[in-house]
Amino acid sequence: EFPRICQLADALGVSYQFAKDAHRAGLPLMGGRITRSSAMAWMADHPDFRAEARLARAVSRKRPGRKSRRANF
Repeated sequence: EFPRICQLADALGVSYQFAKDAHRAGLPLMGGRITRSSAMAWMADHPDFRAEARLARAVSRKRPGRKSRRANF
């Protein structure tokens, strides 16, 4: 998935995070790939996908756990 998203970002002239946000918001990748024209059409149909992806990213972020203190015996 990583190289294909990078290739999509390069083809669209956008950042990796922008392409990853599109994928997270529902950009359909058939076998992990999509054509440039299909990606552009999807983005035109979903102009607010970045807000949805940011919300999904914020919800899925893991909070750092507390380090356990082990007794020194």
